[in-house]
Amino acid sequence: MENEQGFGRSIKAFYRHVERHDWVAKRRWFERHREKGVISLIDGSYAVGNSLEIGCGTGLITRHMKNAVGADLNFWAIKRAQQRCPEAVFVVADGEHLPFRNESFSLVVCADVLEHLPYPESAIQEIWRVLSDKGRLIGSVPHSHLLWKESVRAHLTPLKSLEPLHRTYTVRNLSILLATFPQKRLIPDILHVEIFFEAQKAQTTALIQEWDRFWRSQGLLRQGLRSVFNTVFASFVLGKIPRTSRAALEVGVGGGSSATRFRSHGYQVVGADSSLAGLRRAARAHLLVLLCDANALPFRDKSFGLCYSQGLIEHLKSPAVCIEEMRRVSNVVVVSVPREYSPFDLLRRVFEWLGKSWLWPDELYYRTEDLRNIFRPIFRRYWIHTFFGLDLIAIGEDLSVSN
Repeated sequence: MENEQGFGRSIKAFYRHVERHDWVAKRRWFERHREKGVISLIDGSYAVGNSLEIGCGTGLITRHMKNAVGADLNFWAIKRAQQRCPEAVFVVADGEHLPFRNESFSLVVCADVLEHLPYPESAIQEIWRVLSDKGRLIGSVPHSHLLWKESVRAHLTPLKSLEPLHRTYTVRNLSILLATFPQKRLIPDILHVEIFFEAQKAQTTALIQEWDRFWRSQGLLRQGLRSVFNTVFASFVLGKIPRTSRAALEVGVGGGSSATRFRSHGYQVVGADSSLAGLRRAARAHLLVLLCDANALPFRDKSFGLCYSQGLIEHLKSPAVCIEEMRRVSNVVVVSVPREYSPFDLLRRVFEWLGKSWLWPDELYYRTEDLRNIFRPIFRRYWIHTFFGLDLIAIGEDLSVSN
């Protein structure tokens, strides 16, 4: 414990007393890239109230924020930020021990800071504490990628190899770190330099109400079509996947038509959903069901041999996060999404052109390349099938278990 505390103190001593770099006056491409990405998320966050930036430095992001409080360990940086942003309030503070009351801010920004903290989990707990009930966290971390190894980054940063700690994150690592937040969106940039993220502190009831509204909007025709798709999807998967385990998880179980089919073939199925309305129907079919968020599944790693989803991914804002979670809890992941330019998609486009409402107006239509871009960073082995010309089915295997 003493060694750990000494490790943390030495890191903080560097950022408090040693670092002397003006991130605004000496902006390079990396700083401009980070600034642009974070500001675009802030502009779209619709935050009303006070804002906090943790690790504000010399004001790179703070100067774009309203009603802002900037916090940093480095008094030298704070003085320059104050000159640059006279309308903001600045305090010398530790991101792992914030000197603010509970629920003080509607927006917290943490841009390229978590990777420098000895205990980023403590910072996330503090951010959760000071965020208001429906507040948002926005930020960025360096992307862990073969192109940008830590040894390479050490030479690209202005501080060179002086920094005592500079982590990188995968989408999965970051998703686990932000597991407290029920709603989150992780956005790796195209060059794999940064992962930008936004997470909302929302009551579970808000998520439940959102999906209940979605479920109740499903008329008899839509529910009937969904039930047919689910049953045929289950038959397709059962013919493609060799059964190595009887335990299966359906994410977005809905009314349970797919789960019932899997159960009839000997699987012990657990259904997960964020809609009480859907879960009540699934429970009437004597299925074991659980109310939870698809982006933060409450199961241990590799609890299931199979995890599958039909009719869910296309409605999510961050499908990659959900699929990462499915991979974490299972050995094999199967998802089905509607295919772009399928007969259904063409019919949808006609309806939109005529100004009529479509059966599922809020869903996204995927190309094969879209699914590849999601599955490629997550799975070393995966297959994508066209299903009756209407859907795409992606199957991914986690080789870290089988090898």
